[in-house]
Formats: sequence, C-alpha cells, structure tokens
Amino acid sequence: MPPEKEVNRIMKSTHLIVLFIAASALIACKGSKDLVDTSQTELLANVPVITYVQDTIHLGTMIEGEKKRITYNFTNTGSETLIIDLATACRCTDLTWPQEPIKPGETGKIMVEFDSTGFSGDVVKTIDVIANTEPIVKLAWFTAHIEKE
Repeated sequence: MPPEKEVNRIMKSTHLIVLFIAASALIACKGSKDLVDTSQTELLANVPVITYVQDTIHLGTMIEGEKKRITYNFTNTGSETLIIDLATACRCTDLTWPQEPIKPGETGKIMVEFDSTGFSGDVVKTIDVIANTEPIVKLAWFTAHIEKE
C-alpha cells in the first residue's frame, strides 16, 4: 500500500476512534431518564451552541503542494459559556482554535491551514470541533480541487 494511502487509513481510523470515545462519553453522561425529570428541550436550552457563519468553505482549484488558510467564524448562540477542547482534522491541516471560554453571544475563529501536498483531484476534508456542546462534536468542511503542476 502506498505511504499516502496508509497514512490516510491511519488518520481515518484515528478519527473514528476519537469520535467513538466522544460518543461513548456522551452516552455515559446522559444518565437514566428515571433520575432526571427534565425534558430534552430544557436540556438543549442550557448549552452552548456553535453557529458558523459558513460551515463549508470551497477553496477552488489549487496546485498540488500549495497551502491555503481558511477561517471559520462562529458565534456562541447558546445560553451557556462555550469551551472548545479540541479541533482536529487530517495531518494535512494545521488548526488553531480559541483557548479561552466564549460567552453566549460572543464570536470566535477556528483557523485552518491546508497543505495540498500529496493530493490530486477533488478533496473534501472534515474539521471536528469537540466542545461542551450537544452533540459534543460540531463539524465543518472544506473542499478543493487539486491539480498536478
């Protein structure tokens, strides 16, 4: 198997493991309905919410090896303070996210640098933002078409 495909396979496996752990933690934290007499609507009303200005960004055509920077602007439209624990994607990205809590109504930015080295054709990448939201993972995407020089 070519090294790029092996790396992609490992990254996909890693993402699945992280998502499985996050989902397991979420399920474990839900508790029994018998212990809490609160409706789902009330629970969701008291959480932070990441609302992106744009959750999918199209980078257009790039030359293989070119790097592009992307910014996902968002607002905490929930009623509680937002804390982002992790923003992750493939090895082809470098991500920066707010380390400070974001109060309701405040804005933030997740910055991504995409390195197209080793890619060709149409590419779709997912950004996983793990935070104290419901659900625990909020997704964003970017696309590009990579051409060889």
